[in-house]
Amino acid sequence: MSGNVEEWCLDTYAESFYNECNLQGVTKDPFHNTRKFQVFRGGSFFNSLKSCEITSRGYLGKDQRAGSIGFRLALAKVHTNL
Repeated sequence: MSGNVEEWCLDTYAESFYNECNLQGVTKDPFHNTRKFQVFRGGSFFNSLKSCEITSRGYLGKDQRAGSIGFRLALAKVHTNL
């Protein structure tokens, strides 16, 4: 799935973001909407091979856009009793 487009994430960027989350006890799906930079992960057709790894992380201002950054649609599995 990597390599098509870089993907926007809900994480916001701060140099010490993950350390701050761990200190606050937030370890799963941390979300802070007060920071001005939004994280994107993975790589795109436009990037180097190293940038296509899922550990690759970058950031842009929340009001900025780039042609190589997109998002992935996902559908949660719905359980029904039929």
